[in-house]
Amino acid sequence: MRKTKIEVMEIMKNNNKEEGEFVLPMDTLKIFKLNNEKIDNFNLLMNKFGKFKKFSKKFDKKINNFNFSVFGKLIEKIKKDYYGKIEKISLYLKFFEGEVQGRMVVGLGGPSVYEASMTLHHIYGLPYIPGQALKGMLRNYVILNFFSSEDEALKDKEFCKIFGDKENKGEVLFFDAFPIDRINIKRDVINVHYKEYYEGKSAPCDNLNPKPIFFYTVENTKFKFVIGSKKNMENYKIMGNGLLKLFKEALENQGVGAKTSVGYGYFSVSNMKE
Repeated sequence: MRKTKIEVMEIMKNNNKEEGEFVLPMDTLKIFKLNNEKIDNFNLLMNKFGKFKKFSKKFDKKINNFNFSVFGKLIEKIKKDYYGKIEKISLYLKFFEGEVQGRMVVGLGGPSVYEASMTLHHIYGLPYIPGQALKGMLRNYVILNFFSSEDEALKDKEFCKIFGDKENKGEVLFFDAFPIDRINIKRDVINVHYKEYYEGKSAPCDNLNPKPIFFYTVENTKFKFVIGSKKNMENYKIMGNGLLKLFKEALENQGVGAKTSVGYGYFSVSNMKE
């Protein structure tokens, strides 16, 4: 049974703890025995055990020392259960692989107890690229390279067949992309030099202290991509360009996720046959 705010504050007082020091409600804290139990789900660690006051260094240390070898069994399970089931769907399917060149972060601006987020599978706990992110990446790439605006693109029949419009769904399906090999997660930082200036509190002077914002990225990791449709994929072309060719170009030249303008999220694609 969850304790009321008054009860929790009273427990904190009796245990000589400051309000706000605890990350979880007291009853939840006791159940998980946070100080003794090892957490092997990275999503749970990142999104349920956030940093608050004195727990900050402790949780950051847990994240930095996380045993990512636990992802090995999960990857094998995903290959068998997820990709195995997709192969049985009655669609025209294209499978291919791509490796992150450098670092990638998807969902950086998502809700998080930290100042920056990362898209993690809510069950498996490992990083992945949602299908809607891949669809949005390709859609944006096509608009930027072949049309003057989104309104012009929506007048193109082939564009609407692939991506859909307000009245109809797109005919092409973009599946979630999961890692298929060793996963490398690295800590990164955005160093805000003039925080007070951006908040309107000060001029951008050299005496202001930098305010580093830490976030986590996927580095040099291989993902498996799947695109499906009810019709043969070769039927879909935009301005004479095949859909798979454009998808490859988008991954390699535009990237997916956040901070692509500074080199994040670019892939090297292999095993793709049109």
